[in-house]
Amino acid sequence: MPTPPPQPTLRDGSLVLRPWTSADLPGLRKGALNSGWFAADSATGSADSGATEALTRWQAGYDDDRSLNSVLIEDDGSVVGGMLLRSTGADTAELSWQLFKSDAQLLGAHAVQVFLRHAFEDLGVVRIETRLAAQDIGSGRIAARAGMLKEGTARAAGTSVEGRVDQVIFARLATDPSVTEWGSFARVLNTTLPTKRAIAQALIRNDAGEVLLCQPTYKRFWDLPGGVVDPSESPATAVVREVREELSLEGTVRSLAAVTWLPPWRGWDDATLFVFDVHVPSEPTTLQPREIKAVHWRAVADAGAHTADYTARLIERAVRAIDDGTGAVYLENAHDPSW
Repeated sequence: MPTPPPQPTLRDGSLVLRPWTSADLPGLRKGALNSGWFAADSATGSADSGATEALTRWQAGYDDDRSLNSVLIEDDGSVVGGMLLRSTGADTAELSWQLFKSDAQLLGAHAVQVFLRHAFEDLGVVRIETRLAAQDIGSGRIAARAGMLKEGTARAAGTSVEGRVDQVIFARLATDPSVTEWGSFARVLNTTLPTKRAIAQALIRNDAGEVLLCQPTYKRFWDLPGGVVDPSESPATAVVREVREELSLEGTVRSLAAVTWLPPWRGWDDATLFVFDVHVPSEPTTLQPREIKAVHWRAVADAGAHTADYTARLIERAVRAIDDGTGAVYLENAHDPSW
């Protein structure tokens, strides 16, 4: 069998990524060994033997089938961390790293970028992912700065001294735009920023001023027609779509009546709910049978006998805003804010 070429040393300015050797261990005691990256030997309690075993395994993995690529991270001749690329398939891999300095996030992102480029261009890898403990905010920032997109959370997928922990999954593809391209940073940031559900509902009234309420098939309380706003859909477009789907009517938005923030509730995260004043051309006669059992007209004062408390408050406040001509109101849990 031909001898594989040595693992390359990668350079970018003062940054150097080079293969580990056993000669590095004595000088890494305060860094690599004390960082927790190497597991302690169960018999001796020392990380020295764990580190030696890990280096042996990494080097054998590269020599045997290139399934492991491990490098030290050096900056201006000083070792600041290490990285490991582990093959998970024909053209996929998983990346992990450990920085020995807590203030080296920018340097860590630079090192990850250089190593990713090497893996894509020289090793033919198509997809690289990293799994980070959900509480490891610093490593998440490194992944994002290196152009890796957050893809989701794997619950209880990792372990720590406290027990099972959630892991956040970041990944980058060989075909992803360069991190230097316009819009690339926004694309990455978009996957890491908090998201909030948006809900759009229709306030439909008849000539007597009664409000149209839907009796759902899947929950106890009656509610206004409407539903969750789809990705890349405006709330106004969503409410027209929901009226069409639930009531088989083409509604027309006349105005925004109210916006309320809803706190977390029974397993749901918090949300923003938009209530629109909507006109429909006729009485609903054909309903969505999977979702709507029946519809009912009720006076505003009587709505609370059938709806959740916050829905009754929301209807009353939205109707008042429309009738008084004050414009849309902002609410929190359907209450007027205290400020």
